[in-house]
Amino acid sequence: MTIAEEHEKEAEKRETISQKFDSEIDSADERLKAGDFEQFRKHIDSAETILNKGLDYERKNKLKVYQAVDAMTRRDFAKATDLFINQLETFNGAKLCSFDQMVRYCCICGVYSLAREDLKRLVASPEIIAVTDERDTMAGQFMNTLYECEYARFVTQLEYFAEWMRHDPYLSRHATHYLHSVRQKAMRQFLVSYDNVNVSRMAGVFGVPDDVMERTISKYIAKGGIEARVDGLRGVVATRFRDERAKTYQEMLRAGDDIAEHLNKVLKAATMAR
Repeated sequence: MTIAEEHEKEAEKRETISQKFDSEIDSADERLKAGDFEQFRKHIDSAETILNKGLDYERKNKLKVYQAVDAMTRRDFAKATDLFINQLETFNGAKLCSFDQMVRYCCICGVYSLAREDLKRLVASPEIIAVTDERDTMAGQFMNTLYECEYARFVTQLEYFAEWMRHDPYLSRHATHYLHSVRQKAMRQFLVSYDNVNVSRMAGVFGVPDDVMERTISKYIAKGGIEARVDGLRGVVATRFRDERAKTYQEMLRAGDDIAEHLNKVLKAATMAR
């Protein structure tokens, strides 16, 4: 076989692989439109298997957008965030969502999954700023108010986006979970700077009545979402009681060891005296 024939055969092989990949992506589109997320995921997995045989970067970038959407439908917001960030400079998923839509999804997933210091990466991203400064200011405000600790504005934005998610084809199933999880995240972010803080102060910072704040944070504490306790008599949220309880427990253990050691010495002395 000549070199030219080998090149032609290799080109035919790549074309066949590309056709199979495109077919799986088309099938994934159909399943996604039908709301069949399980079959959508299977076609994405098949497309990835085909991709591993060697394809161009354009199709690799396209697959990442599909994988990010798949991650969102499974509530894996951390994976979705990473994939969306990866696509900010090489986006190729217009059939699935526009670039502006992808930026919104990236902001929503990032607010859920990224620590405050990591969220700065999105806040400062030129690609995101280009969209959120002009065409989607709500997404930019949502992300920025959490990062800047403007909690009253943030919870207002959160209510808006939770309602928006209820009508989104990919996120509607997760809207309620998202609302409560991100609200808890904002409260934890606020509380991290305090050993104790007045409920009324916290309510003022979040822009809600005192009784609403006390009921809300008590519910989250009871469910294990926030490591704190509410002292209703003093009107205080205490965040260090578990550390103090652990310290007391360790002191009790040490005291018990000291007592046991002292008793052993007494018993030994009594035995020798006999």
